[in-house]
Amino acid sequence: MIKILQTKSGVTKFQVLIEVAAHQPNVRQKEIAAKIGITPRQFRNISRSL
Repeated sequence: MIKILQTKSGVTKFQVLIEVAAHQPNVRQKEIAAKIGITPRQFRNISRSL
C-alpha cells in the first residue's frame, strides 16, 4: 500500500492534490476545503507542505 494513504493526514493531503488537479485553473481554497471537510486554514497549511 502507498505510505501516504496509511494515515488520516496523508489521505487528506492526497484529497487536496486530487481536488486541485481536477479543478485547475479555477480552484478556490474555500470550495475545496468545504468539499473535503476541512477549514480553509487547514487547506492552506496542507498546500504549503506539498
